[in-house]
Amino acid sequence: MRHRIFHQENSQLLLLLFLVFAACVKQSSVTKTRLSQRDPASRHYGEVDDARLARAQAEPQNWLIYNGSWYEHRYSPLDKINAGNVSKLKPAWFLEFDTTRGQESTPLVVDGVM
Repeated sequence: MRHRIFHQENSQLLLLLFLVFAACVKQSSVTKTRLSQRDPASRHYGEVDDARLARAQAEPQNWLIYNGSWYEHRYSPLDKINAGNVSKLKPAWFLEFDTTRGQESTPLVVDGVM
């Protein structure tokens, strides 16, 4: 008899946990849908999904993906730095690595944060 009660309690607990998990997944799905339907100005900070990456060229102030977009043009339409003022640029900071290997990467910029 004790084994049957224990089994029923476990079954009920598992059912409860499953229902809570299912509710969380459904809520998460609804939240993601609502967020993805928002206009870019009201998007949560740093929220990047496949749809946003596909439209990366529509956000020239950001560099959301390697080479700028899935087209990999490596081009930015921004014009604040141009041939007339590029020689005035100076390093703002640097970091020394303890290796002689070259260190290269494409910086990603999302919502103003590199």
